[in-house]
Amino acid sequence: MRSGYLKSSGAIRYTVERSNKIAGVKISVDAEKGAVVTAPPHCRLAEIEKIVREKTPWIEDKLRLLENQIGCRVPREFVDGEKFFYLGERYTLVIGKTTGVPGVVLRDREIHVALNAAVNSPGGLAVRNELIKWYRERARQVIINRVDWFAAAAGHKPAAVRIKTQKSRWGSCSAKNNLNFNWKLVMAPLEVLDYVVVHELCHLTRLDHSADFWRLVAALAPDYQKKRRWLKEYGPALNI
Repeated sequence: MRSGYLKSSGAIRYTVERSNKIAGVKISVDAEKGAVVTAPPHCRLAEIEKIVREKTPWIEDKLRLLENQIGCRVPREFVDGEKFFYLGERYTLVIGKTTGVPGVVLRDREIHVALNAAVNSPGGLAVRNELIKWYRERARQVIINRVDWFAAAAGHKPAAVRIKTQKSRWGSCSAKNNLNFNWKLVMAPLEVLDYVVVHELCHLTRLDHSADFWRLVAALAPDYQKKRRWLKEYGPALNI
């Protein structure tokens, strides 16, 4: 069970989330929520605030790095001028109104979001919802296409491919040979997306991370270690 609310520690604003699944306090930073402190239910707010004060330089460095990567402040406000990734390229958000069907269009390094004219607020939740809808559909098209291509090369075809919202995984493979991919992966460069596709396809042969598994990955993605490092460094920026 989780609950979240904003706190402030000097210049640091952060969200506190409660989880029964962790024993200690964890701090993370991403483009969606900014700084997030996850703590077990029994952890007192005074203890959380103490940890945040101690970690403030680290949090500030992470926020600064993330804002430089994205090109705008975090967490996002979904207003004109913010930057969003698609296949590794940054696009500038432009918000408009339409009397027709709301939607998203890429044009001249801009990502145009057209909202229904009846929507009162030009930004916020309405913009985010349209973007997520568009990203999920684009992810479905791109990822399934890449799975089909690499499956032919690997000689193994999954039972099903699903596009999901996953908090901490880019992809997964089930014992039933179903492949799951995080829709946010479509924000990454195509070669990084391809690495995740290859990774999960190789699990159809080896459902582990043994030396044999990594040899299979290397056969299809020789520079996979570079792609793994890219995801570790830039992964927090691939979020809305």
